[in-house]
Order: sequence, then structure tokens, then C-alpha cells
Amino acid sequence: MTTASLTWTARPSLAPNPIGWVKTVMAQLGAARCANAATPCPAIATQNINDGKVLVLPGMMGSRLSVLNGDQFETAWLHPAQIAAGGIARLKWPAPVKATGALAASYGQLLMRLRMAGFDAEFLPYDWRQSPDTIGDELIAQLRTRHLSGVTLVCHSMGGLVARQMAAADPDGKVIARVITIGTPNRGSYAPLQMFDLSHPTLATLARIDTVHDRRALVQDYLRDFPGLLAMLPSGEGADADHFDTSDWPESTVRPCAALLGDARSKVAALPAPDARFHQIIGTGHSTIVGAKAAGDGFRFDRSDDGDGVVARCSAEHGDLPRYFIRCAHGMLCNNRTVIATTVDLIRKGRPVSPAVRAKGRTAIFKQLRHTRPDFA
Repeated sequence: MTTASLTWTARPSLAPNPIGWVKTVMAQLGAARCANAATPCPAIATQNINDGKVLVLPGMMGSRLSVLNGDQFETAWLHPAQIAAGGIARLKWPAPVKATGALAASYGQLLMRLRMAGFDAEFLPYDWRQSPDTIGDELIAQLRTRHLSGVTLVCHSMGGLVARQMAAADPDGKVIARVITIGTPNRGSYAPLQMFDLSHPTLATLARIDTVHDRRALVQDYLRDFPGLLAMLPSGEGADADHFDTSDWPESTVRPCAALLGDARSKVAALPAPDARFHQIIGTGHSTIVGAKAAGDGFRFDRSDDGDGVVARCSAEHGDLPRYFIRCAHGMLCNNRTVIATTVDLIRKGRPVSPAVRAKGRTAIFKQLRHTRPDFA
């Protein structure tokens, strides 16, 4: 198994005609509020593109979701004015929505750099309210309809779980050639538990903007029913408790429906494991929840610096896949220039080729992660 710590490396080389890339990226970020907002710019066919398609899968809440208003799609997530007016109600499960782009702050730089490096890259947004297996089946069907082959998937967070389902549906690798996961919680995350505990920072931000719903209403009326959120609960080997059983949850928490939790438990257990096509980029060096215990007024969370602030290292690692560590926060991983440069290397060569990437033995890396705050970046 390959392990390495990542340090600063040069940015990907720029390809000709950067203005064309900028226009394409802006369209895919959702600037055009229409059904085909994620369609690649036609001008891309005339540019110098490396072989193979690169598709970027955002993480949980990272895709723009739109609802049909007349004959036009109108952005519901994330649009500040809509959220302020109580627009979260438009996402109530299972109301139909369409994924029409990705959030610029989180993924714009990654897509821009991939295109500047010469790749035919675009977003592959999805309805993150759904469970990873459902999303994966829908997306692999889309790729087959488009007659794509030799695709590289670059996946942040929940996108890596979706990619596991997609890769399993393409076992011979005719469609998907390589998968690069960035901060993927293969064994779940405590972020959903923070949502149900009403203590997650994102929930606090939404409640400050929303003039109609408070924190409890946001979770109780909407978020707790999202199968995608439930599928991200801590699970599998190493989990400190059965978090799909709410019988011992504190009274102050919002409890998801037992039937939905049971369905989420079975789907998480059945999610296919990543195979040899997968490479893992894992963030560390940030205070991350690694355990939870019920208390009278909510959960008491245990923390460690061995994670990216959202996903613990032990949850991100899966099997003997090649993995690369970097000190970076979860939400900034796809903006990190070293992560982007390493992603470019992995697509081109299947391994980091920059001399700034220092390979280390597994034991040495684990020792550093346990006893110090390594400066990977």
C-alpha cells in the first residue's frame, strides 16, 4: 500500500485559452439557472484536451439544487434570498429537485485548475438528499447514456461514497478508469449527529439566515428525513456505538424516523467497498469528533487532531488503497493547491510525481499522526 505526506508543489501547468475555461466553469457553477446549466461549453471540443473525461462529484450539500418554476429551473440550494425566506421548505423530502451545478466557493478552483491543466473536466452534481447507492445507480446510468469511457471521478466527501456504488456497477472498468476520493467518510462522520444535536455550525448559520425556521424546525421538518444525511452516520468497524438506534439519544435531540434509520443502516452495510481503481487523499491536523456519548442536555463529543475537522482519519481510510495525507480542513481540501496538484498527478500518472511529495512508510506516518501535529501542507 502506498502512503505519503503531501507538501507544497507547483500548480498545474496552464493550458491555452484560459478565458474559455472560465466561461465553462461559470456555467457549470450554476450561473445559468436552466436545466442544462451543467452542460459543457461547446468550445471545449476545439481545445487541447488530455484523453479521458474527468468528472468532479461534490460532497454533501455541495451541489446546487433547483426546482421547476414554470418552464425554468430556479435555484433553491444554495440561494441566500431563498433560504432567508424559508426556502428550505422547497427541498422537503421527497419533493423532486434537479442538480444544476456546484457551489463555487468549495469547488470552483478545483474545476478551473483541472481545465487549465488540460483535462476535459466538468461537474457531476447530484441530489445529495438521496442515499449514495441510489445516486450512484442514477449517475452511472447517465454516463452510459452519454457513451463515456475511461472516466476519472474526482470525489469530495459524500461523492466518494457515491463513486463506490458507481464503480461496483462498472466492474470491468469500461466506464470508470480511476477514482480519487478527497476527505470521504467511508465509515461515516459525526456531522449528522451534530445536526440532530442542533449543534452543527452549518445549522447555526442556516438558522441565522432563515427568518422562518429556527434550528429545531430546520432539522425536525426537513433535514432529518434526508436519506443521504442518515447514510453519513458513523458506522462499521470502529464505531463507538450503534448510532442508527436512537433509543438512548438525549431527549433534547431531534430523532429521525426509525423506519428511515433502519433503511439507512441496511444500505450503508450493503454499499460496495472501493476497489483497486481508488486513491485516497485524507485531511488531518484539525480537531475532529471521533466519538459521542449521550448526556442529559445533548451529546458529549470526543475530539482528536487526527482528522480534517469533519472526517476522522480512521473513518476515511479503507482497505489497502493508496493514500496521501495533508494537513487541511475538510471544507478547504478541494481549494488546496497541493491537493489539486496531486489530483492532476494521479490522473496523469496514477501517482504523485512531484519531488515535493515525500513518500514514507506506514508505521512512520501513523506514529507522527498519533503524537504530533504534522505540517503536511
